Amino acid sequence: MAYYIFTVNDIPVSDKVKMDAKVIADTLLAQKIWIFREGTPLLKRLESGDKALIYLCGRNRRCFVAEITFQDKVKPFSGISELEGLAKKLGLVWMSFYIQLEATKVFGKPVNIKSLIPSLSFIIDKKNYGLNLRLPIISIPDKDYKLIAESALSFEGAVVVNGK
Repeated sequence: MAYYIFTVNDIPVSDKVKMDAKVIADTLLAQKIWIFREGTPLLKRLESGDKALIYLCGRNRRCFVAEITFQDKVKPFSGISELEGLAKKLGLVWMSFYIQLEATKVFGKPVNIKSLIPSLSFIIDKKNYGLNLRLPIISIPDKDYKLIAESALSFEGAVVVNGK
């Protein structure tokens, strides 16, 4: 089993409009899927049973909001009109791959990364921690994953949206 962080940021849809990162995450989690563009680093490594934490990037966010478990490997969604339509609706028209989620757990309260930084081994430069969260998929040690997931459990209200 491998552990990851999936990062989500606001996406410019036009010069004046941005799709909100939280809306993107909530929509994908409700559909029990996550979508990617071709060539996303680590995409081919994702396997059934692996887990990821969803991290919202950007000003006034910088927090973990959910935990997911993969049901399957990544697949192209070319020709699957529902997924193509969803990607378009979210302003993610360049996305063309997806992974089905077995389980999604949305945290009752977002877990801010700031208090965890000193304990997270995947963050080498603690002062510039955001540099470690620039890619859409980040592989992390199980120890770091468990620390973040357990931090979410310390807050009341974590809910299972779909699955186990």
